Amino acid sequence: MKKCYLLMVLLALISCQESQKEINGFGGFDIGSDLSSHEKFAALRNTMPDEYYCNSIKLSEAIGEVSNLSITTENGKIIEVKFSSNENTNIDNIQKQLEKLKKAGKEVNFNNELNFKSYTTIDKKILFMAMENKNELLKNGKPKQEFIYSNKKTVDDSH
Repeated sequence: MKKCYLLMVLLALISCQESQKEINGFGGFDIGSDLSSHEKFAALRNTMPDEYYCNSIKLSEAIGEVSNLSITTENGKIIEVKFSSNENTNIDNIQKQLEKLKKAGKEVNFNNELNFKSYTTIDKKILFMAMENKNELLKNGKPKQEFIYSNKKTVDDSH
């Protein structure tokens, strides 16, 4: 009986630790990672020094395709990523990942048309923002969504 109890406690601890795992980005485009070593680096177009762009790219199996992927680097390391949803984007999977993070502030809603949510990692080193535009609908009738995530230094420098 004691062995069963210890096993249950151990399983509970492991599952709690797994559920607390935070994200650092989507599709392997993680903040702080080396962009040139990413498997999809060749699909990106270098638009300016330290800036890369792709019209449409499949981020991952779970997320699917996104549009207007824009990545900013510093010394080859990713410091900011932006992308928009399209008809093939699985928004629910993105939202599930964002919900693992800490809310960085109150949700902001403008005239029931634009909705902004912000999240941060527990150590507050990465900020994630999700924007939903109910005025701009995709072909499938869902509102267009845009996502931005960046390191704290980039956010601080832009203010």
